[in-house]
Amino acid sequence: MEPSRILVIEDDPDTSEVLRFYFAQKGHEVRVAASGRLGLAACRERLPDIILLDVRLPDLSGLEVCQELRKTARTQHIPVIFVSEISDHASRLQALELGADDYLTKPFDIDELSLRVMNTLRRVQQESLTDPRSGLPAARLVKEQIRRLMRAKGWACLAVRINEFNRFSERYPYPAGDLVIRSTASQIGAVTNEVGTPDDFVGQAGEVFVIITTEERGPALRDALAQRFQREIGMHYDFADRQRGYMLLKDKDGVEQQVPLMSLNIRMVTDKDDPADIREII
Repeated sequence: MEPSRILVIEDDPDTSEVLRFYFAQKGHEVRVAASGRLGLAACRERLPDIILLDVRLPDLSGLEVCQELRKTARTQHIPVIFVSEISDHASRLQALELGADDYLTKPFDIDELSLRVMNTLRRVQQESLTDPRSGLPAARLVKEQIRRLMRAKGWACLAVRINEFNRFSERYPYPAGDLVIRSTASQIGAVTNEVGTPDDFVGQAGEVFVIITTEERGPALRDALAQRFQREIGMHYDFADRQRGYMLLKDKDGVEQQVPLMSLNIRMVTDKDDPADIREII
């Protein structure tokens, strides 16, 4: 399985360090938050693939954190495994009722926890809930969010495609294309945090990123994202391509062509456009 982004929300430094060291040794990216609010902020900053969550935290309880994750569009898909010293039946049931994927009590066996983490991530991928490259909600969850739009007012839906991505992938071998996808997802998340609202949704359907925000914030979010992408896209090219401002690629007849650097194609539809059904929005 590909390396994953794991967020540990745990106030005990010994436990969090054991988890950080163990999963980092296996090649995963591990971040640690020592409180519930810091954990929620870390999720907004960059979506993790899975969260390991303690129940007893110094501010919000783990149960409150889980509840907040499940009611927020951008984070409701993230799998959560509770790792807690609280072992009573009622706490386990409450955690599962709030949408937790698993519950493990302390002291835990680290190898067992690792298997539970990997099994949960594998299930999420098999159910096509997240895109394996970006970690964003995938087509199935995107469609669910768009269906909800049909019953709401004041929304904007942005479809974001990377121009010249396929030609870039011809020029630069794997994993360069995947790095562009991950970088773009990260930029979308950062811009949505800065310009959008806490309830905005970000997903990925194939090669298209989807942002659901308010009609008021849509234009500013669109413009800010295009500008940020333009500033940062150069880092994916070598020095010669950056200096020229384009790539040199041969067509099927062997003739060299100038291919522009990547840019974003962003299209926006709002409820004022009065779409007839979900297919029209898509």
